[in-house]
Amino acid sequence: MPTSKNFPQQNLRQNLKKTHKSIRDTMLWDRFVFRQKMQTIENKLLKGDKREEAKLIQLQKKIATSISKREFRAKNLPKPTYPHSLPVVEQRYKIAKLITDNQVIVLCGETGSGKTTQLPKICLDLGRGVAGLIGMTQPRRIAARSIAQFIGDDIKQTSNGKMPNAVGYKMRFADQIRDDTFIK
Repeated sequence: MPTSKNFPQQNLRQNLKKTHKSIRDTMLWDRFVFRQKMQTIENKLLKGDKREEAKLIQLQKKIATSISKREFRAKNLPKPTYPHSLPVVEQRYKIAKLITDNQVIVLCGETGSGKTTQLPKICLDLGRGVAGLIGMTQPRRIAARSIAQFIGDDIKQTSNGKMPNAVGYKMRFADQIRDDTFIK
């Protein structure tokens, strides 16, 4: 296989391997696209197509940007506090262990036990929301906005008094999600 000035053959495989490894430190929503592009570039580079070197460098820059965004989000992860009067809060360590140990859990509780408002905060404590978003569903529009505002105020992450930075919502004709949103 031919060598080039940017990637001598002995370093090419190491560079590709390092780039593959770095993809797992990116934002979740970037990983699939990065892996697909990486596979295409790698196949062509290993066949000797020097034109792909520029694409690899460009991809590595995008990967570095995504990693930087994830690191920034990790440093700015909100630290929620909990009201002690809610049943979900009393069981939060058990719930956190269940979330950590299982891909899916079903949590049942009485109305007003704190399921909607406290579970996203438990997920924040677990470090969820750094590489992606913590997702919630709420079938009613007004309730979705109210809950987003309440949780945002509760974790003291409000931007201008209107909509929290860390918590946003998305519904038809309204999208309040930003780069610094952790809970959607």
